[in-house]
Amino acid sequence: MYENSKERSQARRTRCLFLILTVSLLIVGYIYYEFEYRGIVEVPTNATSTSTRPLYSMEAFRQELRHYPKLYTASLEAPVDAKGGTYVIPGLHSTETLEYNTAKDTSICTSMTPQGIAVSDEYIFVSAYCHTKQHNSVIYVINRETHRFIKEIVLPGKPHVGSLAYDEDRDNLWVCGSGSGLAQANAISLSSIKEYSLRREKKPISYVFQNYVLEMRRSSFMTYKNDHLYIGYFHSSQNGVLKKYAIEPGGNMQNTIFQLNGMEIESGLAVTSATIPKQSQGMAFYYDKLFMSQSLGILPSQLVLFDDSINNSNEYRKDAAMLSFKLPRMLEQIYIYDDQIYMIFESAAYAYRDLPTISVDRILTMNISELRRLVDEELQEQYEARKQEIRMKKEAQKTVRWRKLSNLPWIEDEIEFLSPHRIPKKKWELFS
Repeated sequence: MYENSKERSQARRTRCLFLILTVSLLIVGYIYYEFEYRGIVEVPTNATSTSTRPLYSMEAFRQELRHYPKLYTASLEAPVDAKGGTYVIPGLHSTETLEYNTAKDTSICTSMTPQGIAVSDEYIFVSAYCHTKQHNSVIYVINRETHRFIKEIVLPGKPHVGSLAYDEDRDNLWVCGSGSGLAQANAISLSSIKEYSLRREKKPISYVFQNYVLEMRRSSFMTYKNDHLYIGYFHSSQNGVLKKYAIEPGGNMQNTIFQLNGMEIESGLAVTSATIPKQSQGMAFYYDKLFMSQSLGILPSQLVLFDDSINNSNEYRKDAAMLSFKLPRMLEQIYIYDDQIYMIFESAAYAYRDLPTISVDRILTMNISELRRLVDEELQEQYEARKQEIRMKKEAQKTVRWRKLSNLPWIEDEIEFLSPHRIPKKKWELFS
């Protein structure tokens, strides 16, 4: 009897151990597949060109976005545009590009990851890099009015292309880049973008300007305003840095000579420098306001609003922000054009699209006036919540005072005249 009981107990322990081991292996396997394998192996495809189909139908996308009611209202209900203020991100399933600069023919990439966005009067530009590092990075060109994909521009090399900025004064598109492990800010002229054809030329486009930015560890994101290029550095756990560079009349960044490892290297020289919140992915100015996008992994993203008119231009602290606006995960760059905020997410890329919560496969736009209404609504909600909190606190303090008062011997005969409903029940029974 004792032996049988001991054997059964041992068998239960063995089954329990086997179950724990199996579950652990499944969890480890899932994490490896989602966070490693999909980032180093491209899915096979028979495609021969850049895809323009989304991951979701518009109806399915609407259902997914309802989890973010304010964003849903501002981007899908407020616009008069029948397309709902969205643009399908090209190349999510396949992108025609090159495997290296001197390739003799085009190649198809299935792991392009969207990063940057810039807007001109005619076009929307979207940058993307190959997550498996097998293919050259690209810029997709979309017609702003018709929402139609026009073509892809292949960039020299495989930079992360974290951001774009458009100089509307000189019609130059600025691109975050890197060379020899150093941060760069490079420009492409609009005329060369219009003339470029990958299938005809089978080579990357040429930059009109190439600049090292030695003051930055990495050029993570950028924006353009009033003859200046603002370049930011993303840090996941510490404050980032934002530097402002002057653009000369000829269109290039103002440069100077730096000493690096005994060599003289020409590089941009910042006019000013500022501290920015950690996890900053993009920024956009709107008159005297500054919007910043923040995101990290699968955590919810945020659109943070600063009042730039009262800022001293050297520090943007998160606790000084006017408002934080919750958005879906993996928000990258934001761009403001013609009173519209354009937002691009990387969550629909092959490497990330199976992770929890919605994968945003479209560029979303929000009208500033609608956003202002939502901001006012949010502030009013916060104000009412604060008033309610203060009211409840005062009520709690009154209750405490009445309880103390009821314990005073000289007041017992008068207790009925002193708000009896605030006296503890057991105490009230003593006087009944």
